[in-house]
Amino acid sequence: MGYRNVYWYKEGISGWRKNHLEFESADFAFMSRPLPPPMEPEELNHKLQEGNAVVLVDIRDEASKKKFGVIDAPALSIPLYRLHKEISKLPKNRKLVLCDIKAKQAPSACRYMMDQRFPITRITYMKGGYMAWKEQGLPTKE
Repeated sequence: MGYRNVYWYKEGISGWRKNHLEFESADFAFMSRPLPPPMEPEELNHKLQEGNAVVLVDIRDEASKKKFGVIDAPALSIPLYRLHKEISKLPKNRKLVLCDIKAKQAPSACRYMMDQRFPITRITYMKGGYMAWKEQGLPTKE
C-alpha cells in the first residue's frame, strides 16, 4: 500500500512459489480472507440519498478524478497511495464503501483495512467502480 506504480506477476503468488522465487514476507494470511460482498452502484446511490447509512471513500488519485469526474455525493477523498497514512481519519462506526475506477484496487484496499482491524461488516467496495456508476447514469460531477 502506498505505491503509485504497482505491477503484478502474471502467474500470481502460486506461480512465484512454483518458480522458487523469494518473498519479502511470508505472512499472507490476510490475503486469503474472503472479501465482503461488493455493493451495487444503485444500492449505494440509494443509501447515499438516505443520509448517514454509508460513507463513500473515493480512493482514486486527483488525475483520475479530473479525467473521469466524481460521484455527485458527499465522499471522503483518500487516494490509495495515502490510505496507510490517513486510515485513522476513517470512521469505524459507519459502513465504508470504497470506490476506484473499475473495482480493481478497492478489493485490495478492503483487505488492507481488514488487516488494520477494520470490522469486515463495516467495509466493502462498489461493484464495477466509478465507471459502473457512470454507465448506469447515476449522478456525477465533472
